[in-house]
Amino acid sequence: MSDFNMFHGERVKYAGYHPLYRGCKGVVVGGDHHNIRVEWEGHEDYPPRLHEAWEIVWLVDSGE
Repeated sequence: MSDFNMFHGERVKYAGYHPLYRGCKGVVVGGDHHNIRVEWEGHEDYPPRLHEAWEIVWLVDSGE
């Protein structure tokens, strides 16, 4: 992706249908408003994956 997005560092949860990522939480590491690149916790051996915006839910930062 040539465009690093403004959501970099935001925490998200997967809401799509892929069984490998179901319920996973991660951090946005790039993308744009159409495709979000996420590094998923528990999947450190896999490269960050692109997802459509509807596949992820933004998590509220609790300030911790």
